[in-house]
Amino acid sequence: MSPKLYTTREAAEQAGVSRQTVQAWIKAGRVKAPEITLPVGIRFWTKDDVAQLKRVEHKRFPRKAKAGK
Repeated sequence: MSPKLYTTREAAEQAGVSRQTVQAWIKAGRVKAPEITLPVGIRFWTKDDVAQLKRVEHKRFPRKAKAGK
């Protein structure tokens, strides 16, 4: 069975950011572009790639610890 692949828009939605943010992160070197890229520039993201996006977003806006814990 083939792994689930996400478009850049779907991967961005999973990470809670915009497609433009993902593209800016790639350009700035904050994340690696996915290995699966069509010659016309369409990128497909794996579950691990999406996890990478989520880690970058979490570093950008870490959740605050709940009071009393």
